[in-house]
Amino acid sequence: MWVYGDQERTATAAREAARLWAAAAEADRLPPGIARHGAAVGVLVAASELVQGVLDADMEAAGRDRAGPLQDAGGRLLLSLARSVEASRRTGFAGAPLDLGGIRGALAALALARPLRLRRAEGHAFYAVYPEAYAAAAERSGLGPGTRVVGIRSIGCGLAGMVAAALGAAPPVFLRPVGDPFDRRIEADGALVAAVAGDGPVAVVDEGPGLSGSSFAAVVRRLEAAGVEPERIHLFPSHAGDPGPEASAEVRATFARTRRHVAGLEAVTGRDGDGTVRLAGWVEALAGALDGPPQDLSGGRWRALLGRAPEDLPAVDAGRERLKWRFSAGGRPIVARFAGLGAEGPRKLADARRLSTEGLVPRPLGLVHGFLIEEWVEGDRLDLAAGGDRRGLAAALGRHLGRRAALLEPATGGASLETLAAMTRRNAALAIGDEAAARLAARLDGIARLEPRLRRVSTDGRLQPVEWIAAGSAGRLVKTDGLDHGSAHDLVGCQDIGWDVALASLEFGFDAGEDAALTAAVEAAGGPPVDRDLVEALRPCVAAFQVGLWATASGAGPGDEARIARRRRSFEAVLRRLAGGPGGG
Repeated sequence: MWVYGDQERTATAAREAARLWAAAAEADRLPPGIARHGAAVGVLVAASELVQGVLDADMEAAGRDRAGPLQDAGGRLLLSLARSVEASRRTGFAGAPLDLGGIRGALAALALARPLRLRRAEGHAFYAVYPEAYAAAAERSGLGPGTRVVGIRSIGCGLAGMVAAALGAAPPVFLRPVGDPFDRRIEADGALVAAVAGDGPVAVVDEGPGLSGSSFAAVVRRLEAAGVEPERIHLFPSHAGDPGPEASAEVRATFARTRRHVAGLEAVTGRDGDGTVRLAGWVEALAGALDGPPQDLSGGRWRALLGRAPEDLPAVDAGRERLKWRFSAGGRPIVARFAGLGAEGPRKLADARRLSTEGLVPRPLGLVHGFLIEEWVEGDRLDLAAGGDRRGLAAALGRHLGRRAALLEPATGGASLETLAAMTRRNAALAIGDEAAARLAARLDGIARLEPRLRRVSTDGRLQPVEWIAAGSAGRLVKTDGLDHGSAHDLVGCQDIGWDVALASLEFGFDAGEDAALTAAVEAAGGPPVDRDLVEALRPCVAAFQVGLWATASGAGPGDEARIARRRRSFEAVLRRLAGGPGGG
């Protein structure tokens, strides 16, 4: 199934360097504490993305990774920033000055005339991969200053800086695995590999392993080919699990024989006496004294608060859910949910403030080192609603979507209509067979002609009825998870408002009259005009993407696999209906 995709943006080295320098100078002026520490981590994340973009552009020009001044400058920049972050971590966020002179010099050396393609580091944006955890893992590893450190681009750049800083090692070097996503290889000149292949241990740093683990394996394979004995190689991944289902036997053997060093979020926050991650100090800085220990709502645990029988619980995709905890402060329930490191967190805080002024999402209290602190909203969920004023419900949803589109700017680009059509053909073939998929493909033939009519907005992109709360006596609709999905770790990105209109119609099973009420309310609320032709073209794309999401979802407890299967089958039924033909409706 085709679900994931990288979000890229185009920039110039000069502009990115100027932004990074301004952010570093601002962070250095902050007083010691968690806010200053978080700002320094944000600079490290941005610098990692800049180094990735510069070295990827150099690789594209040379046809391979190569040693030289760009590698050297990138290593110096990230090691310098990582040393400041590591000093702050070790002193309980007491702060450490940034080496502004060294940062300025390294940035000047990274100047590159050609445009850069910068990739968002998904681990920092979505999966709570904290750079400090890598320093803690290095500290516990028993390795020393003689270790050579290799960062796997892209997110591995900054993480490698943290490992090198914790070990007191030399600046890291960086490699980009290329080729088949499930069978990566390294294209690098001998001088670059020789720089890390001498005597002593070699640390290989990245997030993951993911579905295949092939990026780590590709680097290990290249190091061994250069004469590095397997016992000298140490992996620094983001979790202690094995590679996913697409891993080859060779990759599994590589992970089985290679030592790994891992530390989790608790290495950053500490643990409470009951073993839970300690976030109280972070939350109290914004919410005041807490009434007691937190309740972990991650991975679908929030469903325990619904007070429902097992058969009435909604499906969740535990693997893609954000970390979140519920607290009480002065009798007021609040929730801390991971929103992202670097630029992601502040952007989502700003979006939450805009949307909450009109009651569309819970009111945010603030942001602390990647966690957004929000008020907890009580009310009835829409997933058990039946009958009633269906057109009124459609209009209420339309008002929400229209105001959202009017208030927010798109955070990223998004897939083209051609890409969405290709995803639909692939997912439909896997879900409902080649014949029906071919009929859908014919329906989508020529969809590219609609591209000039597409107006990208900050789409929500995830409109499950259980995420909507009818709050207060007026029954206003509050979206409990309305900040992330339009710019998530998938191929869709920000789309035309027609994507959300089509998705709302499918999620709630609206008929033609209810669809008309939904569309009219979007426009009346200040949203962009709804292109009816585009909505109809997007329906199979929306359904096929949902099939892919739920086909790759993971449950969190008893009965979840059956709930996930029901969700998947419901969208497969939509695909069959839209495909027409025998049995298609």
